[in-house]
Amino acid sequence: MFELDVAIQRYAEIKTELEDHENNEPIGVQYDKEDRCRWIHEYNNIYFHYKNARDTLSQLLDEELDEYFRKDPGNLTNWDKTSACLLLKERLD
Repeated sequence: MFELDVAIQRYAEIKTELEDHENNEPIGVQYDKEDRCRWIHEYNNIYFHYKNARDTLSQLLDEELDEYFRKDPGNLTNWDKTSACLLLKERLD
């Protein structure tokens, strides 16, 4: 579970960094082509880390679900996917 908590925290940090970077896009006459290229390069780098964090988190969550259902296969019939997804969304936001 510790690994999942770290992955969630890392995902949230990178998501915030990506949003902050998007909000600081160089727009206007005071910026030249070099500024724009630098911004795009930094954005691509952050997005690469964001995508990796998202994929890692997805993989860890899948492993948690597999382990949960391996322990008690009867949980599969009692599991409410909608409420589980809402709880996950609440935790990630």
